[in-house]
Amino acid sequence: MLNGIDSVFAHVDMDSFFVSVELARHPELAGKRVVVGGGRGSRPGVVAAASYEARAFGVRSGISVLEAKRRCPGLVIIRPDHQLYESVSRNVMEILRGITPDIQVLSVDEALLDLKGVLRLWGPPMAIAGRIHREVQRKAGVPCSIGLARFPLVAKVASRLAKQNGICMILPREEEAFLYDHRISMMPGVGRATSAYLKYFDVVTVGDLVNRAPLFWERLLLTRPVENPFPKSISSELTLDRDTQDRKAVRAVLRNLCRKAAYRMRNRGLKAGGISVRVRYGDFQCFERHQTGTELRYDFEIIKLAEVLFKAADCFPLPVRLVGVRLAPLSVDGGSRALAVAPRSRAAAALYRTMDRIQKRYGHGALLHGR
Repeated sequence: MLNGIDSVFAHVDMDSFFVSVELARHPELAGKRVVVGGGRGSRPGVVAAASYEARAFGVRSGISVLEAKRRCPGLVIIRPDHQLYESVSRNVMEILRGITPDIQVLSVDEALLDLKGVLRLWGPPMAIAGRIHREVQRKAGVPCSIGLARFPLVAKVASRLAKQNGICMILPREEEAFLYDHRISMMPGVGRATSAYLKYFDVVTVGDLVNRAPLFWERLLLTRPVENPFPKSISSELTLDRDTQDRKAVRAVLRNLCRKAAYRMRNRGLKAGGISVRVRYGDFQCFERHQTGTELRYDFEIIKLAEVLFKAADCFPLPVRLVGVRLAPLSVDGGSRALAVAPRSRAAAALYRTMDRIQKRYGHGALLHGR
């Protein structure tokens, strides 16, 4: 219990995760300017993660490797090993589940823990955070930053301030004072466009936001164009490690992309009115096939259509470089079909609701169905 408050969350964020994993494998690179990234074959690619030494030179994830080398002399570039990163991530998440089963896996390097049920078992939050630090470093070999607070959003902001490899706890009833002077751009879900728009009205910090009169927000909402509350499409595509003639392997990749896109769609409460499949060959020729006028929610029906479209789009016996799937147009899923049609449809809806809950907590690969 925390000063009479028995609700506390821990946001655990791995520090520059891909780089940290590589430094554990190559300790001789500690303290050097390191990035993980690069394309396949002769393609330069982009930076996936950068060490803090490289960040000091303006190197960030998402910029091209060529630009990173220009900004940072002596840069060490390591090609990504995603199988290794996923293995370490699973190890980290198992360590966290040893602290509490009430865990939400947010990404490969990020998780939110509800510590309410284990305070009596492990002690106060700072003691639990210290235990997490030691266990993750000892068993997984990577550092992490931890934010502690009564509310998940505040815990996430606190973990950003805890970097590198630190712990930041926001005491109960101090949340408003803590957030007051923080920039709006630090808040989860606030992107560059929203930050720039608010800055135009001299709203830079959370305090600026709070201090504005209700009339200001009424006029702002009336004058700003209303944005679509959901995306027009959801896409998932992958450039293969190497160009391949193995269509069986390409179809396996396509099925996994369909599962990811379907999960993201359902997680937003949407359904698709059509599907597109895209194929790019090694010579950069690209072909795409579409089908609309249908209603798609579940993995099995999306995969079935995707495989038909892939067969139609795969025009030449050439090595495949990229494959992708796109779900569009999207609309809000009221669930009417699952209630109005056969018990089999209702069973499918119940099955995927359960699968989605498991994947949300334990990660996308935690539960899949066979063909």
